[in-house]
Amino acid sequence: RVQAVLVCDSLRNGFDMMLAIALAIVLSGTPSHASAHPVYVSAFISEIDDIDEFHNKWTADLIVNIEYNNTDFPLPDSQPVIELENGIIKNSIETRKGQDLGMSNIITYQMKAEMTCHFFLSMYPFDKQNLFVEFSLKGLTSAEAEFVIMPDADSGIAASETGRAFIQAKYRVKDEVSLELEERQYTGMPYAKPVFSMRFEVHRNLPNYFLDCIIIPGLPPLFAISAIHLPLSPIMPR
Repeated sequence: RVQAVLVCDSLRNGFDMMLAIALAIVLSGTPSHASAHPVYVSAFISEIDDIDEFHNKWTADLIVNIEYNNTDFPLPDSQPVIELENGIIKNSIETRKGQDLGMSNIITYQMKAEMTCHFFLSMYPFDKQNLFVEFSLKGLTSAEAEFVIMPDADSGIAASETGRAFIQAKYRVKDEVSLELEERQYTGMPYAKPVFSMRFEVHRNLPNYFLDCIIIPGLPPLFAISAIHLPLSPIMPR
């Protein structure tokens, strides 16, 4: 009987060990955000070149800075690279700067990008549009890297006026810019990606609307009506 009890205890201990090993394997395959390395980010919109509400896109000049520790991403293929989520980058200039004896790496992207965004024109011409730009890290998941907003860097938009950016000054930009961090899960993907976004609001400039849509289009009919009242008989000198 004692031998039977010992055998049962050994089997139970073996089963518990196998269960612990299986649980450890499952947990090792589960993403752990505690191991995600920080990538500090800041973004600035220097110019808005155009807002095309009829094609659901807008174009702007952007400046994006990221900073990370080289020891967190030792492999060249695993180092953070900025990727635009809601549009295309037309051209970009990349500047690298190392600090702390090569331990910290700072990358500045100066880019012209075209972003897609859905516009709501039901209240036209008294509409307000919410524009946004979203960035992710190419090839890195939320378990490997996470965005952290730079505490000592400004993120926002250059000016509330359109300037040369809005050639026709169709919109005015509100100064308030919302910065958001997100772990985005895509359909069919077993992992999430870190996403950093900037959101702001633009209001249609009504004086420009009346100039473009009422005053300038009304000039040709006004000239045409004036031409009808011109005398048809030649004016004879006295």
